[in-house]
Amino acid sequence: MRTHIAKWLCAGILMPWGMAWAQMDVDMTLDHNVYIVGEPIRADVTLANHATIPLVTTPNLTSVRNGLSFDIRVKNSGSLAPLRPGTPLLPDCVVLPGEKHSLAFNLDEWYPMHETGRYLISAQIKFENRRYDSAIRMLDIVPGIELQSAIQLFSDRPNEQRNLALVYWARKDAEYLFLRVNDTPGDRTWTTLELGNLLRVTPPTLSVSPEGDITILHRATKDFFLRTHVKSTSREVVLVGQERLIDQRTLDTLDAERMMRAHDEKAKAEKASSAWWWPFGSGGTKSNNDAVQ
Repeated sequence: MRTHIAKWLCAGILMPWGMAWAQMDVDMTLDHNVYIVGEPIRADVTLANHATIPLVTTPNLTSVRNGLSFDIRVKNSGSLAPLRPGTPLLPDCVVLPGEKHSLAFNLDEWYPMHETGRYLISAQIKFENRRYDSAIRMLDIVPGIELQSAIQLFSDRPNEQRNLALVYWARKDAEYLFLRVNDTPGDRTWTTLELGNLLRVTPPTLSVSPEGDITILHRATKDFFLRTHVKSTSREVVLVGQERLIDQRTLDTLDAERMMRAHDEKAKAEKASSAWWWPFGSGGTKSNNDAVQ
């Protein structure tokens, strides 16, 4: 009996002691838990050094004792292989004892994450030949719900076509519109563009000119539309700009309000200019005694 008690006491003492001696903390956060195919997937990583020696990364050395990596798994499958094996994620940096160091990564630039599905992700830091992992984060990659689509052809690539799709998804208690772009054959996926809030009472429109000028018009709120300009060539897809257009009904309402304000201001000005002016006493008003007489 005493042996069992001694074991439990040792476990109760050693567990907090071991936890207190963690040399490195790794924290990772994601902007969203659902992404559209082709959308940039940003991960923010914070390293906290609790050791008595600095964390020093030296990517230029062939033998690296310290370094950062990610473990990304598709659900019910193995870990994804990096797109650039051997290329270090961390630049030359030093994290002194007691300090923190924050970094941001686009995971889709480092790992093949262009397929729909559920992904389990953790950040890992190797420090003095020991590995420390962040909590596992989960995200879903979805195609989005399609609203409009178009096909773009190129004279210099007659055997390929570009598929353009306006899709939406709920995010942050609102619906957002996205432009999803991929080329076939080859299934090359371009960066998906988030176009802002979407109000689906008015269907969005998508037009493509022969020169590759893409124009998207969608209602963002009940008061205004957003018109987005994108340049699409055989070599690139670039967001040119976006402008806000006031809805015609809202414009009519604003014009009516301006007219009413102008009318009121004019009436006040006329009233002020025609007011009776009396140079003596209290501006010409009669006293009660004068009224009685």
